[in-house]
Amino acid sequence: IFDSNKRVVGQLSGGTGNDCSGTDLYGKFSSSWNGSSSSQRLSDWLDPNGTGVTYIDGTYTGDTEQFTQELRLSGQVENAGWIVGAFYYTDEKFVTNHLPAFGGFGTYATTEVDTWALFAQVDVKITDTITLVGGLRYTEEDRDLKELATVVGGLADTRQGFALFGPGSDKISTENTTGKIGLEWRPNENMLAYANISTGFKSGMFNTTFLGSFDERGPVGEEQITAYEIGVKSMWLDNRVRLNAVAFYSDYRDFQSTGVEVVPGAPAPVFNFFNAGDVEIYGAELEVAFVPSEAWEFSAGIGLLDT
Repeated sequence: IFDSNKRVVGQLSGGTGNDCSGTDLYGKFSSSWNGSSSSQRLSDWLDPNGTGVTYIDGTYTGDTEQFTQELRLSGQVENAGWIVGAFYYTDEKFVTNHLPAFGGFGTYATTEVDTWALFAQVDVKITDTITLVGGLRYTEEDRDLKELATVVGGLADTRQGFALFGPGSDKISTENTTGKIGLEWRPNENMLAYANISTGFKSGMFNTTFLGSFDERGPVGEEQITAYEIGVKSMWLDNRVRLNAVAFYSDYRDFQSTGVEVVPGAPAPVFNFFNAGDVEIYGAELEVAFVPSEAWEFSAGIGLLDT
């Protein structure tokens, strides 16, 4: 993301750049990666009533292998700064959860996720003080539920036990294009006013914890959001006072949530992860900070939220 002086000050999904005085065109390529092939064991003692008095003990374990890679190319042409890139992520997880006090009742599951995306953003300086910002991201994801089973007599981190159902399998795929468009106004170096409209999504998934039937797995559909935001960031009194204000509205479709759900084929209503429906959130925030010296900073803020 480029500021009004054509310097890279942020990124859409990574990327770097530098001033290039004396030229009208420059580009920079960068890459990052994160790979692992390790196993991590997690044990959680459940406290469903939130009182500190445990009446049901449960264990959860997870082994994960993952790899991620991102490539970025950024540059500048006259009054426009741009960045394009590609992203890839994959992981495979084996998870188990059991209730030892209930005869080792629990589930085990193996899932594999493959995701790739292409993205681009451009910041065009329309005038000396106004910048138009636009970005797009295209994403594809495959989520493979390789195995899912509920057992009794099970042990943590194993497939041991008598299967009440399964192992069964399933798969879901997601394609989504998201974007952002906005305006930035910088009347001087100490003030930025902005307005943005952006879209996003959260991919679908499967329930894999303490299931009474294979139908309870879902899948949970993807969640989509359209977000509107308008705000101002400013510095006053020789940068001793900071004043920021923002108002926002978020419109969710197929909001992902947890709760009691009636699942066809399940023996009874279940506590599950599911699509709860559409959600609207309105809000505003105000932040004020005063820095009288290098040793002191006083700040206050207020926020309003309506859902």
